[in-house]
Amino acid sequence: MKNHGVLKYSIQAIDSRECVTVLEGSVNVEEKFKRNPDFDAVLKKEEELKNLVKSVKGNSGEINVLLLSMSYLAGVRFSDYFYSIQKKYGSDERKFEGKYISQQEPIPKMLAEMLADQDEKLDYIYVFNTYAVVNPEEAMKYNLKFTGSDKPYTTFEYFKERIGGLVEDESRIVGVMLENEEEKVNISKALNDFTKSLITHSEKAKVNLYVDINGGQR
Repeated sequence: MKNHGVLKYSIQAIDSRECVTVLEGSVNVEEKFKRNPDFDAVLKKEEELKNLVKSVKGNSGEINVLLLSMSYLAGVRFSDYFYSIQKKYGSDERKFEGKYISQQEPIPKMLAEMLADQDEKLDYIYVFNTYAVVNPEEAMKYNLKFTGSDKPYTTFEYFKERIGGLVEDESRIVGVMLENEEEKVNISKALNDFTKSLITHSEKAKVNLYVDINGGQR
């Protein structure tokens, strides 16, 4: 049985007189594990974006880098995102919209779509992480209805799964630690590590840096 089907059971009970009672039956668990329609919408949008990114050749003379600060994912719920772009010429607007779970999902998704409109790609995503968002002991086992999987995820792992198709491969989603296991924050070191990566990229091509500046840590 894989996420759905009929679960058959047999229960034997023995009382003090050693009389055996057998109870048999079955439970249809298909509905219980049916994915939430909102999650299907998330997957559909991700597939559309993945195909869009694949269709874009990109500018080999430039590298597009996105910097985020990860928010801890304490539970699963769906929210909507949308935005509009005013055309340079004329009054037409293009509206992009979708659903998301991880708080930082909409940013790379919207940016990838905006860049594709300019025949460009998102090349790297750097994420400032606290220890809590990568700590295996903080991993959560989210409901199948919302994730399509019953494996445990850390916040950062779940984020990478949601937006992995927007870059060439998952290794281009790079975590930069803000603190160590003892939760000693070292922002200067994190910024220094990230700056070194930018310098390395700039030696190969022009770097376009996009930064999410919303929220407390940012």
